[in-house]
Amino acid sequence: MDEKKSIGDLLKLHFEKLVLAGICGLSGLLIYLGMGAPSFLDTLQPPQLTQKATEAKRLVDEAPTENVLAKLDKSESLSYAERIQQLQQEIPFDEYLHVPYEPRSLDDSIKRSDVTLLPPIDLKVSGILTSVALKAGRSTSYPILELEDAPEVEEEESTKPAAKPKKPKRSRRSMYGEEMDFGMEYEMEMDFMMEGSGMEEMGGVSRRRMLGSKYNKGAEVQKNPPPRPPTPGAPPAPPKPLNTVPSTALFIAGRAVVPHRELVEAYKLAFEKSSDYSPARDTPVYLGYDVQRADVTEKQADALEETDWINIDGWERLNQYASSYWNGYAKDIVPADYREQRLTSLIPPVLLDDFTKFATHPKIPLKTMAELAREADDPLSKVEVVDLFKEETGDADVAEGPVAAGRGRARRSQERKEPEYKLVRFYDFFNQRVKHSPQLGRRYVYRIRVRVEDPNFPELASKSPSLRSLAPEVFQRVALKAQEAEKKKQRDFTIFSPWSEPSDSVRLPSPVSIYAGPVLTPRETREVAIEGRPVDFVRTPATAKSVARTWDTRFAVPVPAPFEIRSGSVLNRKLDADVVDPLTLAIKQIPDYTIRSEAVVLDVSGGVPLELEEAEGLTSPGQYLVFDPYGGGIRVLEEIDDKFSFSRYTYTEDVVPSSKPAGGMPAMDGYGSAEGFGMEF
Repeated sequence: MDEKKSIGDLLKLHFEKLVLAGICGLSGLLIYLGMGAPSFLDTLQPPQLTQKATEAKRLVDEAPTENVLAKLDKSESLSYAERIQQLQQEIPFDEYLHVPYEPRSLDDSIKRSDVTLLPPIDLKVSGILTSVALKAGRSTSYPILELEDAPEVEEEESTKPAAKPKKPKRSRRSMYGEEMDFGMEYEMEMDFMMEGSGMEEMGGVSRRRMLGSKYNKGAEVQKNPPPRPPTPGAPPAPPKPLNTVPSTALFIAGRAVVPHRELVEAYKLAFEKSSDYSPARDTPVYLGYDVQRADVTEKQADALEETDWINIDGWERLNQYASSYWNGYAKDIVPADYREQRLTSLIPPVLLDDFTKFATHPKIPLKTMAELAREADDPLSKVEVVDLFKEETGDADVAEGPVAAGRGRARRSQERKEPEYKLVRFYDFFNQRVKHSPQLGRRYVYRIRVRVEDPNFPELASKSPSLRSLAPEVFQRVALKAQEAEKKKQRDFTIFSPWSEPSDSVRLPSPVSIYAGPVLTPRETREVAIEGRPVDFVRTPATAKSVARTWDTRFAVPVPAPFEIRSGSVLNRKLDADVVDPLTLAIKQIPDYTIRSEAVVLDVSGGVPLELEEAEGLTSPGQYLVFDPYGGGIRVLEEIDDKFSFSRYTYTEDVVPSSKPAGGMPAMDGYGSAEGFGMEF
């Protein structure tokens, strides 16, 4: 009894010690078990949790509803209400295979390296001299608008052999009941409308010369408001402020391509298998480009040193030009698949001239990727082939025909496919007030590189990969960047591609151009015998037409001068020059203008009637050998190559709508449209 009492007293005296010993033992056990568990610093960080959630969603998506619906009873055709009721029933859990979620294990030994960037390739440059549309500001006029309209020119009789008469292509029965050409009827109907209207008493209707619309290859720009009509008995109203004025633009345009698809694959190779891969971050993000120019007038391109290259305007500066000075910009014909906002600069609002020559690149398609995919999948997709011998069938047969093919194309189109290239486009403008502006008469080469966001040190710190996931050399580089960002309170998140290969040499275009026209009379020769040998003796040299144009910066237009040339002709003259207002397309006239191209015609050939087509009046095309001091020396001009430009600068296809009658009263201005049959003051 005493022994039991002593044990109870002992427990009472040492109960707290026993409890403490038990707690210490349990704590030791928990510590031991915790030492063997994985660290939450490695498994429960936000990137790992995000990855687990993404993996879980992927596994859920792998068992779509269609797989479950396929096991439902289809023996009876159900109505819509019965179908809904069936879908709302509980799905038996035990009938389907259950795979427990197992997150994809990542190898922590695969670290994030730095991606190898690729330089732009196939850099092409060209010199451009054109007129562009600028914001007018407070301007109420511009120099060419103040010129008088060019007078109507009488048609010259053709010196070429008469062509075989052809039946008019368009004719219809006129209001007078006779078949006639549409143009003849238009003239007669206009004369009919003028009779009795009183306009013939105002001094008759003058005819205004306009440039043919087919010669206008420029951008569509904001038009200026029409002038205010005069109010009888009131003082003249002040002119309205304009929206747009033309201005001369002299620059070198460059375009290259970035191997985008190859760069995307390089990103995947560097990051996809790493422990901290993020598709949204680990993809190319273009931030702009850098352009450098070097003068090679007295030096070869392969002899250039780093000190010879100077920086010129990049994407940011060109974007300021577009927003501050240009009145709009040309519509880009390059599909959006191949453009990047910070790589592909906007196209200036070029007037009259074809801007596509310097805005595109031969490696860039002019069709979208979807259009190219459809053509590759089914070149006859737009052609409906009808099988006359096939009977009408049910939905099962239809599902295997064109409809099924279309659905297949739709599914494939949802798969993301990167374009092979992205277009880089830049400009180097001539500006007398800028020290490093390109100069006339000098030759240059260019090189370019692109700027990309650093995927291992992105712009937003919250998107940065964990330092544990970086390779040692990348860790050292990123750690230095982080220290600099902490000091400067600004992150340096840009990495650069290598420089491209230098471009071919280029120079600003000459203000003088020469274009070949048709041969008026071919060379007349006679064979004579000299010392018993037949020799062709030129009795009469060939004569032809040509046009020389020089750029006038005051009017911001080219000023052309037509010539009749033969061997020895010098293309200089003084004339009343006809020019085109690039905004209204009206042909104006500059009195007593001097054209000095200093070009000399050395030889003229061509114009000989072709025997097989003699009835059609066809002759061999003209070729002219010219010494052109502004164009680089001796050149060969081809009539076929210059046909469009010659016609444009000689206005051989003027549009001549009725304009304003003498006295300044309003009159008809064309026929049947806002531009052609409106009112002009």
